[in-house]
Amino acid sequence: MKRQTLFGMMASLTVLGVNFLPVQAQKTTTNQPNSNLVNAITETIRKEFADAHLNEIKKDITFQYTEVDLNQDGTKETLVSIQKGFPCNNRHCPVYIYQKNGNNYRFISYVFTSRGELQVAILPSRSKGWINIAAPVFTYEPREIAWRVFKFDGKKYQLTSQKLSSAPKQIVLRETPGSKYTFPESEERTDISQEQINTETSTKVNISCVPKNNQSRILSTPNPNDIHPNWRGENYIGTSWSLITKEIIKNNTFIYLKGDLYSPRGGLINKNVFVIENEWDCSPN
Repeated sequence: MKRQTLFGMMASLTVLGVNFLPVQAQKTTTNQPNSNLVNAITETIRKEFADAHLNEIKKDITFQYTEVDLNQDGTKETLVSIQKGFPCNNRHCPVYIYQKNGNNYRFISYVFTSRGELQVAILPSRSKGWINIAAPVFTYEPREIAWRVFKFDGKKYQLTSQKLSSAPKQIVLRETPGSKYTFPESEERTDISQEQINTETSTKVNISCVPKNNQSRILSTPNPNDIHPNWRGENYIGTSWSLITKEIIKNNTFIYLKGDLYSPRGGLINKNVFVIENEWDCSPN
């Protein structure tokens, strides 16, 4: 009788193919990622940031991953959370989702989490046959970090307006000591000094630029991860801000603009800051 009761309890924890164990029983994968998964992540970053020097931006990236059957086909999808590095903007870090095909991994979609708030949860509901996903997301209106729901639309996961009143029960990815991974050193990579990174090529200009969105980064140096101290945390620029650009700098990571940052009222806020060229729209003065 006790054995039957135990089996009944185990069965009751499985809903729609998802095993709803207590939070403390869930663990981020600690096995070293295989080379095919690393190659798939690399290819995703390569496509997303086509004009970047891949080997330079990869060296600053750390990530974690876990496996969950999101579409109930018997094969687990792989969720890869980028925790640090260039793919993160000043607000969020992506979580890439891959579908396994034999020994290879195919990129399906991504969701994102608020930077520094790594938690990804799966919900007991589904959309188009795929499990709904929740994560802490920063919003500007209202200004808060809240659990928001991502739903599959038949092709990819999309952020919805649905907000959860409390943290979900089944968190499948969270920051776990000892399970962060980095990319292996490329055999083709050569060490580059900070001086080379900062001064590879430079062109004097006089143009006015505006950010494409409020997630554009303000940098102290021409390095995508060197966020200016005034623009870390919850500080951000709006699309009415402007950069009077004095110099275009190209190095082994990106093309950067160097100039003075002005508020929407015309006040000078920061002199000689750097931004990434493809995050801004520019026109001649």
